[in-house]
Amino acid sequence: MTNSRLTASPTDERLAWALFLGALVVRLAYIALRDLGQAVPAGTDAVSYDAFARAILAGTSWIAHPGPELFRPPGYPMILAVQYALFGGNLDIVQLSQAFVGAASVVLVFEFGRRHGSRTAAVLAALWLMVNPLHLDFAGKLLRENWLVLLNVAVIASLLAMDGLKTGGLVRTALLFTLLMHIDSRYVFHLPFFAVYILLAQPAVGSPLAWRRLVAAVRPTALFVIVVLAASAPWAIRNAMAYDRFVLIDPRTLDRWVGGQHDSMNQSGDPAKATLPAFEAAKVARIDSLSAGERAAFRAGVRPKSGAVNKTLFNFAEFWRLWHVRDEYRPFPDTRFAGRWSTEHNVSSLVFMAALLPFFLIGVARGVASGDRAVLVMTAFIAVHTLLHVAVHSVTRYRLPVEPLYALIAFNALVGMVPARRPAAIPADRERTA
Repeated sequence: MTNSRLTASPTDERLAWALFLGALVVRLAYIALRDLGQAVPAGTDAVSYDAFARAILAGTSWIAHPGPELFRPPGYPMILAVQYALFGGNLDIVQLSQAFVGAASVVLVFEFGRRHGSRTAAVLAALWLMVNPLHLDFAGKLLRENWLVLLNVAVIASLLAMDGLKTGGLVRTALLFTLLMHIDSRYVFHLPFFAVYILLAQPAVGSPLAWRRLVAAVRPTALFVIVVLAASAPWAIRNAMAYDRFVLIDPRTLDRWVGGQHDSMNQSGDPAKATLPAFEAAKVARIDSLSAGERAAFRAGVRPKSGAVNKTLFNFAEFWRLWHVRDEYRPFPDTRFAGRWSTEHNVSSLVFMAALLPFFLIGVARGVASGDRAVLVMTAFIAVHTLLHVAVHSVTRYRLPVEPLYALIAFNALVGMVPARRPAAIPADRERTA
């Protein structure tokens, strides 16, 4: 994988537009057929995002004096509030507008892939993302996954750009990373990954740990961290005012990391009528209404009950899980989880993930052997993302943001294994005639 094709050719531009329009049509059709009228289903995180977005439009009191249940990071609710304002609160139009975010992700995967590898592999990875059932299932929902996929690819592409280690590139990457943290606060624990990469990737003479190289890397590393902290200052000040302590993004992230996993159940309720405190009460009441067997199945299917080793194994298996059964989703209030979603998850995981696994492993091995920076960075980012969720809490959808990187590595390995077509040799008599 190289960084040589910086300028898009006319063919690349046509491919990019075709991929964008194709992804847009697929997503609009999927949303229209499957999601319209179900923007905020009970029992999903969309309930709280919808409530926060409407609270932002109504005023800012929730920012200054939040209740203990207001723990969502501000990024996605603010994006949703802007969409509500633009479209007059019409949820159908807001859902359809999500398709543009997914289509942009498809184009970005192609553009990033062609710059750092094979154009063919980039097209295959973009098509893979275009029709992946699990990604399509989140295309129109009022959930942050669409934005996380886009921003994960964007921040890695920015980091590996030609100017990625220069001042302008570092500031750009830091702002993208800050936006990523403000959409999912757990990304605060990815900050060391970026700091270490910037520290070690500086083009200086000597070994990676040589004193001169470390000194030369201090300035860009400090610049990146300072920009992240400065861009996070408004939310950090809000948290200091609201919670009487300074935290970077989200108090509950640190609480969960230090104090263990906080039990929580899916939120439910009617966002148009219920107040935010009522969501917690309705959530608890719904769990209390389950039978003892259903309650045990629900809790066992969400979190392990004993031991750090069991928790780690459970989280790892859940993160890279390739198969779900319907009974696991039986206690959920939204019955679609029990049937359609589990089926789509299984198809997506088996066909779109398991089939690529051998090529992903080959791609990683080749990247390590050749010292390919793009492969090494993508692999390290996937590993950090996996370890974070193994350590804290994991469900399968948390892997969606890194799946395009997984696909790019796999398809580059696959394309690299196919013998290149050579031009046909010119017969000797024709060569003499010429």
